Amino acid sequence: MKIKSLIKKKVLITGSTRGIGFKIAEKFLEAGADVVITGRSKVDLESAKARLVKVFDSSRVSAFSCDFENLDSVRKLSAKIIELDILICNVGSGAGTTETIPKPEEFKSSFSTNFLSAYNPAHVFLDKLILRKGQIIFISSIVASQLLPAPIPYTVSKSALNAFAKAISRELAPTVRVNLISPGNILFDGGTWAKKLSFNKEQVDNYIKDNVPLNRFGTPEEIASIIIFLTSDKGAFICGSNLIIDGGQISSL
Repeated sequence: MKIKSLIKKKVLITGSTRGIGFKIAEKFLEAGADVVITGRSKVDLESAKARLVKVFDSSRVSAFSCDFENLDSVRKLSAKIIELDILICNVGSGAGTTETIPKPEEFKSSFSTNFLSAYNPAHVFLDKLILRKGQIIFISSIVASQLLPAPIPYTVSKSALNAFAKAISRELAPTVRVNLISPGNILFDGGTWAKKLSFNKEQVDNYIKDNVPLNRFGTPEEIASIIIFLTSDKGAFICGSNLIIDGGQISSL
């Protein structure tokens, strides 16, 4: 269903060839926006674009390869995008060691994947967003809001992202509106939880039953639907917020 306030908006989604990012692209196209999908693999990009243009006008879908952890790669992408209204920073990974104090290279890797991949496009595309009075949505995680059994570098890097988003939301408002989305356990093909289910379904089922009051996984569509609301005129008074979408898992106030 088209949404008047999103029709013809120019949307860039980082990490959007599968999972949450791909579903966000679908939802924006349904709402009437023009979408740029991105990824590091050209094969995955071509496949994702082909799936989208089967349903939507090909003139509304662009696909570019980009490594968002690399500032030069992001700058090259910026040269291909003339106008931008909405930036969705979706790249991230919860993979990592369970060591209490991980090795320096693990911290550097996680920080690059979970913080720099969001900082770089926000930095590079800011001028374009200011010109269009645009928006930035950072995809974070519930591990940044409450201590959970997750790799420490992941927790720390996502916490840094939350602090960064909150700080710039005050500096950029009212010209550019900045918010965070913090998903809980989201299940999709090829994702972390799908892999864990394939190894030990009983253990995963028990974890969800014991920790998530709604007693199920979330879906990429549920995350994408919240983002559509947040970026539309119905979410226009939400700024500097962290929307936690976790089935009730977080217990902190």
